[in-house]
Amino acid sequence: MLKKTAKILIVCTLFLIIFNKVEADQMSMPTKDSLYLLQDAKGKSGNSKGAAMVSDIHLNKKDWRTSISVHAIHLPDPEIYGMFNGYEAVAYVPDEILSSFPLQKIHLKKDQIWAGKNEDHSADIRPSKIEIRPYHSSTGEYGPAVLTRIHRK
Repeated sequence: MLKKTAKILIVCTLFLIIFNKVEADQMSMPTKDSLYLLQDAKGKSGNSKGAAMVSDIHLNKKDWRTSISVHAIHLPDPEIYGMFNGYEAVAYVPDEILSSFPLQKIHLKKDQIWAGKNEDHSADIRPSKIEIRPYHSSTGEYGPAVLTRIHRK
């Protein structure tokens, strides 16, 4: 009886060790965090600057996603570029748009910040370029890039 209990205990212990190792491996996916400094695109934005952080996030045990967060300061009102009422961030993989998402305006005392994020990509997809451009939320029309950055490894 004691030998049978010992065997069961050993099997259960091995199972727990293996299960915890698998779970730990899933939790420790290596991250490839990147920071993009967004700068004036073709002299269109004056004092404007921005940053984009691209990082891997863990949503649940098996789901790693790429998070793209964008923050821009000193952007002029989008109306100066035409019939636009906001800004959007656009992330590219070579030769195609990976995603675009609206930036929200945050009012400060004398200025405003535009910020937004998107977490809809699998962790193995990384943008090669990020831009901020004016857009119109109702029509979907967009203007030329105001801030841009190409990722260099």
